[in-house]
Amino acid sequence: EPRLCSRVRFPRSKCQLCLQGCPSGSLSWDKTLNIDTDRCTNCGICISSCLNGAFWSRRRGDEVIALDIERSLGADKSHVITFGCSRSSPNGDDAIILSCLSRLTENLLVAPFVFGASRVEIQLPECAGCTCEKCLSHLEHVISLGRQLIVLVGKENSCIRVNKVAKHVN
Repeated sequence: EPRLCSRVRFPRSKCQLCLQGCPSGSLSWDKTLNIDTDRCTNCGICISSCLNGAFWSRRRGDEVIALDIERSLGADKSHVITFGCSRSSPNGDDAIILSCLSRLTENLLVAPFVFGASRVEIQLPECAGCTCEKCLSHLEHVISLGRQLIVLVGKENSCIRVNKVAKHVN
């Protein structure tokens, strides 16, 4: 959504969070934001890195993932929601699998609690060598914000747990 982009609206803006976060280098700037669809891997990190919500996905936007979370909880509202990526291969049929855990937003970390979950677990693999490795600091920032937000609604920040897991080998 170009009209939400800081650099489009305010030409003096130096914001480049999406460009810096894109692991495939598919984003570039030339008076407007350009997306090289041949290089884009649909990881969604641009969605989570943009503070203004300029990026969205019809197929796998926050709203769609939130519906997956709600369905995963079903009637068992004491359930734990597990987020993972293809490298972490979390256990359970109801795990929410993202192309990269850096796709997580604060909204997605808070949504399980809105739907009644008791805890969120993030299955974090060893990211060394992953194309999205450079996005780890962004993920850490999102987790920190998510923890701060759940404290505001009366939950303990330990309700969001990060479990380091060994890389899954096929």
